[in-house]
Amino acid sequence: MGDFVRVETEAGIATIRLGRPPLNALNGQVQTEIGAAAVQAGADADVRAVILYGGEKLFAAGADVKEMADASPARIMELSASIQDAFKAVARIRSR
Repeated sequence: MGDFVRVETEAGIATIRLGRPPLNALNGQVQTEIGAAAVQAGADADVRAVILYGGEKLFAAGADVKEMADASPARIMELSASIQDAFKAVARIRSR
């Protein structure tokens, strides 16, 4: 899948697994990969349930403030829309 997000499927259960140590900060790339993983899991006819997993201690730190530190207001608006789109894609995974 991507550099930071992967989909693992076993026995009809897809796990969308975040892997951007140490805190899974949600930069633009992670956001895009979450959306793509949701589409992939939703398109798999064998998938009956989906788990969105960040890790044992925390899901994600939230927005990547380092990425946003030097960003223009327009770029911050793009990132805000991107994270919304990513989680809307997760929410749209159809149930069977």
